[in-house]
Amino acid sequence: MSEGGETKQSTNINAMLEQVGISVNSDCVIRKTFHKYLHPKEAFVGNGCLNDELVKAAHGKTEKENKEQPGKYSKKYRDTKDELDRRDENGGLKFIYPYGCTINVRKPAQSLLSSGPISFPANRPISGFYISPRKGKLVVIGSI
Repeated sequence: MSEGGETKQSTNINAMLEQVGISVNSDCVIRKTFHKYLHPKEAFVGNGCLNDELVKAAHGKTEKENKEQPGKYSKKYRDTKDELDRRDENGGLKFIYPYGCTINVRKPAQSLLSSGPISFPANRPISGFYISPRKGKLVVIGSI
């Protein structure tokens, strides 16, 4: 899809996608602050990855390499455990989301990427996937 969703593309793709828990919105993701790219609809997302396995695959790390290795520096401990202690400050991936829209994702589908905290609308899903019981796979991205 792209900005404007199915209304701009003159399709009825939401009728098919809603059966698996995904729908495409008729909006546009824009960047609220300037960073690297001149057009505000070319949104730079630095903290938008919602899936840890996607980050690991993008960095080419294997499960063996992800285990903590003893080093010369002391281990840092936190008082509370939350999802942010496993993520770096950039969510693991940085990407450009040009001229795209947001999507709605509900079970049984799952979100992969979000628009991040600096784009508008903030922290909305922009990519999701669905795996059927028969192992069919569907990935939806709100930007071409």
